[in-house]
Formats: sequence, C-alpha cells, structure tokens
Amino acid sequence: MKGINFGIILPCLKKLNLDNKQEREISLFGIVCDNKISKLAWLINNTGFYGFGKIEDLDLSGYNPADINSYMRMQSVDDENHLTYILVENKNEKRYLVSELKNLNYLLIVKGGLDFFEDDEFIKSIKKIPEIKFISSIEPKKLKSKLNLIL
Repeated sequence: MKGINFGIILPCLKKLNLDNKQEREISLFGIVCDNKISKLAWLINNTGFYGFGKIEDLDLSGYNPADINSYMRMQSVDDENHLTYILVENKNEKRYLVSELKNLNYLLIVKGGLDFFEDDEFIKSIKKIPEIKFISSIEPKKLKSKLNLIL
C-alpha cells in the first residue's frame, strides 16, 4: 500500500499476550461393556441424566473405498451445563479406533463447559449400571494414536 507508513501505525497497537495454558479441552473415559453401543446408550439414558441418540458414524476410510473403517457414535447434549457427551465404538469388525486401548469396548468423550464437570462423580454415576464392567478416566495427551487427530 503506497503512502502508508506502517512503522508509525504498528507501534500504537497494544501488545496482546496469549496465554497458552488452556483448560482441559475434553474428558475421556474408557468403558468395558459387552452390550452393543445402542444398548449401552439406552442403559446410560435410563440413569435419567442423559439423552444419547445416534449421530453420523465416525468414518476413517480415507482414500481407499474398499477399506471400510467406520465406528458407530452416540451423542447427548446438555445445554444447561454446556456439555456434549460422545460415545464411540473402539472396535468395529476389522480394527480398533485406538489400538493402544484394545481392552476397552467404548470411549466416552465429554467436551464443552468442563469447569464444573467432575470426572470422579461421573464415573461413580456410570459405575452404578450393572452391565458396565469397567470405566476409567484416560489422559488424552498420553495417547500416541490417531485419537488425538480425531479430537
């Protein structure tokens, strides 16, 4: 741009400090349950706090149409607390979504307003469902697999 002296304009701008310390972006849980994802969602819904419904499958087929690589997902949105819960299969007919977590049937991702979300309280409420054999919190940053790309 001709005639504008940016050397004069730029020093007038305030310096912005961006804090890289972010609050946790998600809470991640691993679940062991022998039921199909739709039954698991139904069981969780029956606790009275959630309303899981089917959403579009997570499709990781990539460039090879012969390589079917999709995972069923269910979602529940809590508008009041600004939380979204996503339940996803960890294994389809051929592969694991997160190969490091082969012992887990499902992953449950919680995102949104996590400031007041208590992982331990959530785990206690889910453990009350007799069909759920195991649930545990997982630190997403420790995973080396493609889950970090998905999230």
